[in-house]
Amino acid sequence: REAVVSTQSTGFCNHFVQVLTAEHRYSHSIGVVGNRPGEFLGPSDLTVDDLGNVIISDTRNHRIQIVDKKNSLVACFGGFGRKRGLLHFPYGVCQRDGVLYVSDTNNHRIQVFNVQNS
Repeated sequence: REAVVSTQSTGFCNHFVQVLTAEHRYSHSIGVVGNRPGEFLGPSDLTVDDLGNVIISDTRNHRIQIVDKKNSLVACFGGFGRKRGLLHFPYGVCQRDGVLYVSDTNNHRIQVFNVQNS
């Protein structure tokens, strides 16, 4: 069994997510720095859904990325903007029963997405 942890250091983001074993040992990383799908700029929060997919708030890319247990990209959505479905520095994420709640920080709102089929 593995635990997933977002990595950040003071003032800088490491631009990837670390996966640790149940014994808190490094297993592997998800992503690299960049702005293409599967790449990250300042991942700030994550949650794991019932299927084991990791839902990551890719804050400085203004999007949400979902990665499966095999580190394959399942979905990437959002993008910079103020309209519904677009994000401006999304930070916190949580999900329950296929509904994803995203704190859309600089838009001063919580956005709700259906991720049931992800």
